[in-house]
Amino acid sequence: MNIRWILCTLLLSNLAVCNSEKTPNLDIEMVLVPAGEFLMGSSRTDENTNSSPERVVFLDAYQIGRYEVTNQQYSQFIMAGGYRNREFWTPEGWRFITKNQIVTPAVWSLIGFNDPNQPAVGISWYEAAAFAKWAGKRLPTEAEWEKAARGADGRKYPWGQDISVSKVHYKAIARPLRVGSYPEGKSPYGLYDVAGNVWEWVGDWYDPNYYERNLGTNPQGPQKGTVRVMRGGGWDSNRRHMQCVYRHCEKPAWRRLNTGFRVADNTD
Repeated sequence: MNIRWILCTLLLSNLAVCNSEKTPNLDIEMVLVPAGEFLMGSSRTDENTNSSPERVVFLDAYQIGRYEVTNQQYSQFIMAGGYRNREFWTPEGWRFITKNQIVTPAVWSLIGFNDPNQPAVGISWYEAAAFAKWAGKRLPTEAEWEKAARGADGRKYPWGQDISVSKVHYKAIARPLRVGSYPEGKSPYGLYDVAGNVWEWVGDWYDPNYYERNLGTNPQGPQKGTVRVMRGGGWDSNRRHMQCVYRHCEKPAWRRLNTGFRVADNTD
């Protein structure tokens, strides 16, 4: 038997999850972000965030996860056969996991990263999107992520204008913490860890000049690309990455121990 399957089985036994093909009962706490305008982007062109200019964007109401998806939640996707069911995967994602014989996240059995309440990391964009579809949700758009992180008033960090080590987990030579470990760093809508802890995949392809366009209402990002957007910074990131407007990108196959995700959903 493949050693990775053995390790996965042992871990999932400790988490006491059920193997079920039925609709998952994940207990993902969702937050309602009401319809309305918000300030998207930045007028601070000297901060190298690829998010200029600042503009007013309108979004319909939506829901987004209060926390990053945890190992406990992700384990249910594995045990329900998520890596064996093609219907949850994009064609590119299915080719990626089958070619590379991927059956769990990259660091699933690594001590220090597999606490049930830590964010699931070592997750490619393909895996994040597949989990979201299995859970009956989706990844947030870049605009939805930014509004949920900074509110409608254009703040620099989720909690305000100034960085504070008591409000965010970053510049650490360690590991991600359990979700919700920094309650003082919540966003205006009550989201935890939108700055720091782990980078978060969003649904959009990345375009460095995207913010220069007329984004209008409910922007969905470019229709194609080679890399996907990541937001929020991670436990090993620097101060600049903690800004709500900071944009990063990687190939969708990127799987590192500082990268996870949260999910979103429509309200109807």
